Amino acid sequence: MHIEFGHDVYSSDDKKLGTVVGLVMDAENQTVRGLVLGEGLFNQDERLVDISAVATSNDERVSLNMTDDAAAALPRFLKEEYIERPREAPDALIMPAAGVGGPIFYDSSVTASGYTDYPGNNSFFDPAPIDPPVVETRSNLDETEVILKKGTDVVGSDGEKVGTVNDIRFDNDGRLAGFVVKAGFLFTHDISIPASAVSEVDDNRVQLNITSEQAKGTS
Repeated sequence: MHIEFGHDVYSSDDKKLGTVVGLVMDAENQTVRGLVLGEGLFNQDERLVDISAVATSNDERVSLNMTDDAAAALPRFLKEEYIERPREAPDALIMPAAGVGGPIFYDSSVTASGYTDYPGNNSFFDPAPIDPPVVETRSNLDETEVILKKGTDVVGSDGEKVGTVNDIRFDNDGRLAGFVVKAGFLFTHDISIPASAVSEVDDNRVQLNITSEQAKGTS
């Protein structure tokens, strides 16, 4: 089975559902779990399609074994980040000039206009966060699943960028066979990277176990 980015996806009643904008892969065993279906003019809506729902795939299109009505119930891809507001330091202690009364606590909730004789909200007396913000990512993918899209960076073991993912190859059992990587800037060319050269895959990049120079010599 071969599924390419940008291929049109059709229902069993031959209605176009959208295009392939990504593949869902189990990062641990490097198997394809499904595809990401892009809907709308700019593929702004994304739905997850299990690989078992793919009936056929060729060099032109992907056909699903479900009707247009059934495809409307496919789950949307969700990935959201929640940022917990950091704790703030207590109100700043300002020591007044000589001859003025005791220490004054500056209330950070009051704007500078309320304290014309003391530093405003943009001064270095402003309270600073004590702890960095906590970011929590929530997704409807399994913990081991990642989404690979066209343009994902491919990086060698030396930290040098080899190129970007242009296509993904996998065998009949859904196991990763390799990547087709677009390398170069003005004059681009494709490099075939076998699965044996891949050490790690995540949403942001494909990490190789060979250097960038070795990768460029594989094609």
